[in-house]
Amino acid sequence: MIFWKSSKTETGPRKLTVLTVDDSSTILIILGKLLSELGYEVLQASNGLEGVHMAQAKTPDLIIMDVTMPGMNGIEALAKLKENPKTAAIPVMMCSAEQTGKDLDRAFQLGAVEYLIKPVTAERLKAKISKILPPATTM
Repeated sequence: MIFWKSSKTETGPRKLTVLTVDDSSTILIILGKLLSELGYEVLQASNGLEGVHMAQAKTPDLIIMDVTMPGMNGIEALAKLKENPKTAAIPVMMCSAEQTGKDLDRAFQLGAVEYLIKPVTAERLKAKISKILPPATTM
């Protein structure tokens, strides 16, 4: 688990927080770097269960979650998040190399708000997030 350090101050505005959930440490590092550069506070989890627990404890402003993970996959984790009143309103963006299929359909049925296709680029990530959250520097 990686926590990206925040530059928020005691008197400054609260930074928006994004939780990334992926079993690939490479993807977590890439997303963490891109999100930090965009001005977001980043939390990271390496599997679905850890992601659900972190979301319940930290209540992020957005969750970006891989679909395919060992143990609790992203679809199962999304279902758990949407069942819980504390996390049900958190927008979830699913992330996968697959562009179509039952996982995509199921994610939207369960309440995912967006779907990010891997490989992730800074431009695509920024465009997708801008549909969900205000710019990180305005909060």
